[in-house]
Amino acid sequence: MDVKMLCRKHDMKSVMDGIEQAEQRADQHLQARTQRVKQDRTLRQQHHKQQLQQIQAQEEAELHSLRKNLELKDQRSLLVSREKEKAVEKARILAITTSNLRETLRSKLDPVTFDKMTARVKVELRLEARIPATSVEGCRSHIFLG
Repeated sequence: MDVKMLCRKHDMKSVMDGIEQAEQRADQHLQARTQRVKQDRTLRQQHHKQQLQQIQAQEEAELHSLRKNLELKDQRSLLVSREKEKAVEKARILAITTSNLRETLRSKLDPVTFDKMTARVKVELRLEARIPATSVEGCRSHIFLG
């Protein structure tokens, strides 16, 4: 019986050793899997962070470009506005100058003095006071039209 017991103990010990080894392998497998999952998650997080940074950099560059375009458009708009104001002012000055020139020419070419005005009034009064040289009947035509 001692031999059987020894065999049994030996078998039990080998079974126990096998179970222990299986548990160790299972633990190692579980640890390795846990390690892989952590590494995968870390890699995914790093990749996500890099993509997010790229997107943010692109958005920032796009926003900077839009702001630059707006600044350029504002500058062009201000330049056009100033040029328009200058053109309007130039046209206004030209209009005033030509108006003054017309008035000057009118006054030099046709000077209406008080003497001329009184002479004209006298002529008009004489013409009104005159008796007509022909009668109203003398102004009629001898041709009938209808």
